[in-house]
Amino acid sequence: MVKLEDVFLQIGFNEMPSFVGERVFSYKTDWVRIKVIHLSVIPPLHFGPGFSVSVDYKSNNILQWEPNYIPDKADSYEQALAYIVFGIGRHVGSGSISTDENHWHNLGKSYQNLLPWEVARRKSQEEWEKMPKAFIDITWMRVLVQLLKEWRDEIKQNELISFTFNGEFVVFKCGINTIPIPGSGTKWENTYNLEFSELSNIPVRIFKTGKQFHVDGTKLHFGNKTLLVNAKND
Repeated sequence: MVKLEDVFLQIGFNEMPSFVGERVFSYKTDWVRIKVIHLSVIPPLHFGPGFSVSVDYKSNNILQWEPNYIPDKADSYEQALAYIVFGIGRHVGSGSISTDENHWHNLGKSYQNLLPWEVARRKSQEEWEKMPKAFIDITWMRVLVQLLKEWRDEIKQNELISFTFNGEFVVFKCGINTIPIPGSGTKWENTYNLEFSELSNIPVRIFKTGKQFHVDGTKLHFGNKTLLVNAKND
């Protein structure tokens, strides 16, 4: 782990006298003043322990009404720069600190992808892209809902319903009955089974936001409803 207090000194921050027992660092340019204070206890919903970061112009115009909070340790020097630049905030343009592309502020901006929430966002996006899904026109989605409602009234309670997506159609099957619904997307690797009881959870209405039809683990997200499913390899 890398201590941010060490990085502050490496990149040109000066340590200031402190009367509260915590370390205080500052950085000044012709335009702005940056002040960071180590806090043993960070306000709720933030990191802890860590630093509060406040910024103002030398003309005394406040850039941040509230300080930003960043942790006091990072996984790497690059991530530490990313935290510091995040703490400084988007209100401070690169030109207010340095126009040198190799300056720590500009480097820190290029390392924002190392911040934990950015890593988590990318991971979530990657998982979403791998998730079995089909995009169904709202008209066809409503047709699907109506046909499944008819099945609910006609088939036996112990019958198993299966469905998959072949890249062109979402296909539901139950015995000799088949419902093909046009859709777009990538062909699914698996076929999924749906218990009869889950038909009671199909959407009553399909809204414009309900065009997506996707499986997340053991859950089928169908419009604004979630149905339990289980997968079997084809």
